[in-house]
Amino acid sequence: MTKEHTGIILVLLITIKSPRGQEIMKCWNTHFQNPQIIINWIMLLETCLQWIEWLQSTKMPLKDVELCPKKFQNIMYLIKRSQVEPEEWG
Repeated sequence: MTKEHTGIILVLLITIKSPRGQEIMKCWNTHFQNPQIIINWIMLLETCLQWIEWLQSTKMPLKDVELCPKKFQNIMYLIKRSQVEPEEWG
């Protein structure tokens, strides 16, 4: 299941980074007409992929594990910045 989720996140990232993907998303929802929202989504998806890779690593330095709560807070912040409100749904 984790590999499937990683693949889905990767496809979303490729889509949102491509000009055609951005065009489709802008037509689907006005939320994506704001360039900063697209940047926020790219940052969120890239961070999620990095987080997944880190969690699957065989060794984790203690210092990295101690910083984990800060990283998690950062991911939650990115999710909040990228959120589409229900009234904005296409």
